[in-house]
Amino acid sequence: MRHWEMLHQVCQCGTLRQAAQVMGISQSALSHRLAEAERRLGGAVFERQGRVLKLTPPVRCWYNRCSRFCRCCNVPSRTSYSVSRMMV
Repeated sequence: MRHWEMLHQVCQCGTLRQAAQVMGISQSALSHRLAEAERRLGGAVFERQGRVLKLTPPVRCWYNRCSRFCRCCNVPSRTSYSVSRMMV
């Protein structure tokens, strides 16, 4: 759940700094979480264009499918970070 929230917030905000601010965590913590996700997946999640982050093509495809699934199941697209932390 935390990785989905991270992915969603970075996609919405475009930068780690803004996403971290929305999530209520430090940019460093979010950067470490992203590095962990990339380590687990075995590759980059985002293409870095300066400070702006864009999903890599394979992750963009996965993200779009998951987003459609969440909409079809009436799962809120913007989960409250505090709620997702309680669920972990």
